[in-house]
Amino acid sequence: MIIQELLRKYQESQNVRFLSKGIAAPGKNKILLSGLTGSADAVIAAALQQLVPHPALYIAGDKEEAAYFQNNLENLLGQNKVLFFPASYKKTFSIDQIDNNNVLQRAEVLTRISKATDHFMIVSYPEAIVEKVVTKRTLERNTMEATKGEKLSIAFLTEFMEENGFDRTEFVYEPGQYAVRGGIIDVYSFAHEMPFRIELENDTIESIRTFDPSTQLSETMMAFVTIIPNVQKGLVREEHQSFFDFIPENTVVYARNLEYISVFIRNSYNEIKEKYGEAYYSEEQQAELKLSEVFDTAEHTLDRINAHRVIEHGEKNHFRPDETFTFRMSPPVRFNKNFDLLLIQLFKDQQEKYSSLIFSDSPKQTERIYSIFEDIQKPAEYKGKQLQFSVVNTALHEGFIDHDLKFACYTDHQIFDRYHRFRLKKNYSKSEAITLKDLYSLKPGDFVTHIDHGVGRFAGLETMDVSGKQQESIRLVYKDNDILYISIHSLHRIARFTGKEGTSPTLNKLGSTAWSTLKLKTKKKVKDIAKDLIELYAKRKAQKGFAFTKDTYLQTELEASFIYEDTPDQVKSTRDFKKDMERDFPM
Repeated sequence: MIIQELLRKYQESQNVRFLSKGIAAPGKNKILLSGLTGSADAVIAAALQQLVPHPALYIAGDKEEAAYFQNNLENLLGQNKVLFFPASYKKTFSIDQIDNNNVLQRAEVLTRISKATDHFMIVSYPEAIVEKVVTKRTLERNTMEATKGEKLSIAFLTEFMEENGFDRTEFVYEPGQYAVRGGIIDVYSFAHEMPFRIELENDTIESIRTFDPSTQLSETMMAFVTIIPNVQKGLVREEHQSFFDFIPENTVVYARNLEYISVFIRNSYNEIKEKYGEAYYSEEQQAELKLSEVFDTAEHTLDRINAHRVIEHGEKNHFRPDETFTFRMSPPVRFNKNFDLLLIQLFKDQQEKYSSLIFSDSPKQTERIYSIFEDIQKPAEYKGKQLQFSVVNTALHEGFIDHDLKFACYTDHQIFDRYHRFRLKKNYSKSEAITLKDLYSLKPGDFVTHIDHGVGRFAGLETMDVSGKQQESIRLVYKDNDILYISIHSLHRIARFTGKEGTSPTLNKLGSTAWSTLKLKTKKKVKDIAKDLIELYAKRKAQKGFAFTKDTYLQTELEASFIYEDTPDQVKSTRDFKKDMERDFPM
């Protein structure tokens, strides 16, 4: 509610009202916002987007700045409201190191733009926007939609996959792969963060489900899916275009320090040209490509930006503004963990009728703030007035003070002098699918352990007829050459055998009681250990120990001085230790 009140105040302000009228009006005028500081740019952008929904592209100076800005917008407007458009490469302009995760996000953004009926919000940075993209016509031609209940043959779907560069594998674990098992097709499209499983019955789609690539277990039912190949791979010259030609003409371009961005793009393009020449051989596309086919020059990029309405802010703008809106803002005081100074500043804000807001998405930090104020040995009053401030349960990257609207916005990490980490959407990657990757790397003869049948040998994959449907199964060989087939839906029940290095395990016999007996013995040993531990804990509780006092202001201030926030596991461990130390029996 505090966030909505903050955004409403800005929507009612004179500058934002005039800005909204300018966005709604036809034309491609250039606007300069002067005096913004901290994360005020994100607050104003969010207020404008709510007031006048419109297609918007926000260009930050680099990937880190873009990530913080995207986080700010999502925290103000809600999750999945803002799209992040990254470069295709793992490192800046390293054109020989493609990042599949980034390619997936780019394809997802292009798909959302092509389907957007009213508005969207995209955050990007120089390396990403100068990289050329496919045309809408090409994207539509290489896109396929599958809807539950519609007719679709496996032959047609397989042909589409092969023509668009999908790799056929036994198991799907990264974008650009597909697998066929009877009437079931697994696809990892470049338009969705998770792969999905399409089940067909007599050439009719019976169900569509997303699934976890690490376990191959189904998760969410879906009504329809969009299948998109790697749009950065295998493209000819006619299929490339500037990203600014892909977005609608009425897209408003927001940019911070656009002049610096243009200089960076120009210098980077020259560096790439010196390193690779006018053309280079792409291992990804198995062809020679000209740099002009892959990247826009700074001049062309600025020409395309000029074709849109542009709102600039920062220290160095590029275009001559048609209108300038001035905001009276200043950065907050640097407290450097001086909580006496913070108290004085909050009382000063209150005296001057400023609304003080402390942004924090960490419950632990919020608790510390209140605890410190309660424990400081000073009256929480100033000239007869009770201290008043509001904690906003979300994060902003940087605070700011608006002298026109009389808002003083502080952030917990700036107060406590802590590192603030941005969070980007992280799709599944091959390295995360540990269980499947290990299983997929098994070679015939490797030892595996089945939870119900014990140790056997992996003997490859085999296609079997199950109830009239072809299904991929794992073949395991046990003692006396007994064979066991495991469905891919039961992958979670087997694991690579781990034992003493240099020694081979003894294979178990299917149907014998040896494995179940071993499991029972192991369970009994675990119970015996548990019994000994219970007796030990009982003896400890019967004795008296030293009980430490609860945390004081000094302890809270010490914890607040650490630059990094604890992980959830660290928070739990610390809490458990403190709880034990405050009891009057030995730990």
